[in-house]
Amino acid sequence: ENGRISKFLGQDRKDFKIIVMGHSLGGSLAVRLVNSSEMSQQLMSYMKAVICVDVSEGTALASLPSLSQTIESIPKHFESVEDAIHWHLSSGSSRNHVSAQITVPSR
Repeated sequence: ENGRISKFLGQDRKDFKIIVMGHSLGGSLAVRLVNSSEMSQQLMSYMKAVICVDVSEGTALASLPSLSQTIESIPKHFESVEDAIHWHLSSGSSRNHVSAQITVPSR
């Protein structure tokens, strides 16, 4: 992706600014991205801000090893939206039925 971004920024983009934002583990990843050796000086010159919301890096990093196991445990298909909502509630992925009715169908 760095090549595409560099090509895009190689055009006349003097007013272009990049904001990187992440929540929780995403916040930790945002900080790592900006501090990585892959982030070129050209890209850094466009960086306006890094925003981290609710970052607890120790907790987030500790969860990385189990993340793939968690992702693997999610069924690939549900017979109905109601089945998907039920799975999310019973697995603890969602705790509130009304919230699950709103968010699960969009997944």
